[in-house]
Amino acid sequence: IADNAVDLGLSSIRYKDLYLSGGAFIGGTGSANKLDDYEEGTYTATISCASGSITLNTSWNALRYTKVGRQVHVQGTLAVSSVSSPSGATYLNLPFTSGSDTKRSGNADNVISGYFNGSAITNGIYTIYGNIPESSSTNRLFVMPGHQNSYATYNLGDNYSAGGTDYYVNFTYTI
Repeated sequence: IADNAVDLGLSSIRYKDLYLSGGAFIGGTGSANKLDDYEEGTYTATISCASGSITLNTSWNALRYTKVGRQVHVQGTLAVSSVSSPSGATYLNLPFTSGSDTKRSGNADNVISGYFNGSAITNGIYTIYGNIPESSSTNRLFVMPGHQNSYATYNLGDNYSAGGTDYYVNFTYTI
């Protein structure tokens, strides 16, 4: 048998399931080519603020995640049921802690969107800027209300969210 000359199955004769006790090396034999983890599921999302609270509707507080190797993708819709004087830094919990790489290469900036109806914003859909620092279990959230074409960001909890606000979540980060 020669190296790189044998196929496993054929286009018309395929294997049904593959069970491995280790990982699969894809495109090379180095440790960077080893795929040894795949997982998908849901987790209960929470929003926390420096002070006050944003409470999610228990029928709309689950986010789906898919983890392939070190990459985690999170998606879903969250609905705010009530708020109690939220202010300051605002965070969304993550299903896995973000990675710690060199020179902040583990940081993950992301863009989410949401329908807002808080007292500090005109009802409508706005951009949410998220930041996941290295070794973090949370995604810090800022709203970008676009006042007079400004790209300024504000803490999501500073009177921007109210009951009836929805967050449309869709982002990827590295663990």
